[in-house]
Amino acid sequence: MEPLISFEKLDNELCLYVYDIKIVDINKKLIEEVQKRNSKYYAKLMNNDNHILQEGIFEDGIFTYGIQFLETDGKYKEHYYLGELYNNWRHGYGILKKDKYSFKGNWNYDEYTDDDYIIHYSLGDYYKGQVNEYGERNGQGFYKTLSGCIYNGRWKDNETEGYGEYTDFMKNIYKGFWKASKFHGEGNYIYSDGRSYKGSFEYDLKHGYGEYEWANGEKYMGDWKRGKRNGNGTKITIDNITKNVVFKNGKKISEKILN
Repeated sequence: MEPLISFEKLDNELCLYVYDIKIVDINKKLIEEVQKRNSKYYAKLMNNDNHILQEGIFEDGIFTYGIQFLETDGKYKEHYYLGELYNNWRHGYGILKKDKYSFKGNWNYDEYTDDDYIIHYSLGDYYKGQVNEYGERNGQGFYKTLSGCIYNGRWKDNETEGYGEYTDFMKNIYKGFWKASKFHGEGNYIYSDGRSYKGSFEYDLKHGYGEYEWANGEKYMGDWKRGKRNGNGTKITIDNITKNVVFKNGKKISEKILN
């Protein structure tokens, strides 16, 4: 074991070890910062099970930069904070990594102070916006997936909720209201092939009154039920002929020319 510069027993469960920077085994995530700061001392805070809780640059008797592990159940590599510290507090600029995401920004005594969180997910997705106390997307936020899907709007507990605008990887566009990450309420869906629907949705399905237009200009304006035309409606053909139509579960029951 490398020689200790100093050792301090903080309480019955925590021990602080301080080393000369030249002889310590430095965490790979911190090597660049240690070299840049030309630091002299490095410290490790450990529990009685010899698990490292925090380690990093030690100046004037406190941690100033380091890695702080957030879990004590063996998930040290997955859950951590890396950045500026004021002893045991996240203080300054740093990155918090937990579960399958990480976000970076400025901190003040463990409190995140930036208006928006910037979160990078392990699969390549990206989020910039507000979060709740559990780190879940909550409030206004922008989300982009690795495949190119984009959502910009309101969130509630990691679900799209309220008004938002969405573009999928096929360039289909939805602008409207959401509930539990599904189209719900009034919305406008524009297909990449030129079709469009403007009206009411219920959990991703056209439901209630809606106006559907085909790419060739033909239109249907009327009632829908669970994604299918159902009830009375008006059809306008490409020849500008207006018809009254009745549907049941997507099947046309009757049709009558009005002009």
